[in-house]
Amino acid sequence: MNILPHLSHDIRKLIRIILITIIVYLIAFGIANAQDELLAIPLTNPNQPGELRVELVRGSIFVRGYDGKEVIVQTAPTTSNYVDDNQGRGGLRKISSGGNISMEAIEEGNRVTVRSRAPESSFDFDIQVPRNFSIKAKAINDGVIFIENVSGEIEASNINDDVELQNISGSAVVNTVNGEVTVVFDEVTPDTPMSFTTLNGDIEVTFPTSTAMLAKMKTLNGEIFTDFEMDVKANNKRETSNDGGIYRVKVDKEIMGTVNGGGPEIYFKSHNGDIIIRKK
Repeated sequence: MNILPHLSHDIRKLIRIILITIIVYLIAFGIANAQDELLAIPLTNPNQPGELRVELVRGSIFVRGYDGKEVIVQTAPTTSNYVDDNQGRGGLRKISSGGNISMEAIEEGNRVTVRSRAPESSFDFDIQVPRNFSIKAKAINDGVIFIENVSGEIEASNINDDVELQNISGSAVVNTVNGEVTVVFDEVTPDTPMSFTTLNGDIEVTFPTSTAMLAKMKTLNGEIFTDFEMDVKANNKRETSNDGGIYRVKVDKEIMGTVNGGGPEIYFKSHNGDIIIRKK
């Protein structure tokens, strides 16, 4: 007898999450041995928008929108996990080192969370999502973040490599420390603030020609370029303080540019790099 219909909605939901998690762990165990597998994650409401949250300590994150109704995760060790070394054991040549994959994925109400459970291992996530998905992606070491063909809100954060978004529709907040930021929009959500920042690298963002914005741009050791018609002015922020008899003045210089009559604030900042704003 099927007892699930007699259980409350919350209990059925909890059972669903537990079952999916167990399945994912079993498949992930197979991935650790096969080194390269596909995992299809069903959605609670396949025809509704969803969200992917993905975190990886070592490796790259690739997310691609497709015409499907599941989230498909493929994991594989990065090339840095493979070693061809003549100094093996007992005269044998060592051709691999480590590389086991440990990850978990949880789906709840069209929100899919995928993350690594082995910070010391280096491997890549290659994930396909329905096109109407929002993305929150975070990487730290030894890998890029690449997202394409999705429409939704995107938050992408990296530490030691590039972030690239291609053919996206919606809005984006992107930051990295040591890397380039490259973004190409097909469409932009109106009246939505956005931000693109890096410490060491160039920022290049392409918008539809009709995009209205108030661009705030700042680079310390770089230049600013655009092919938009932009009404430009300098905005010098001055801060003063008097602490223990020491008078301090700080001047922070930004360039502000109005495009197509003005719109939401879009912030561009690089410490050591150029800022390039293109029209599509």
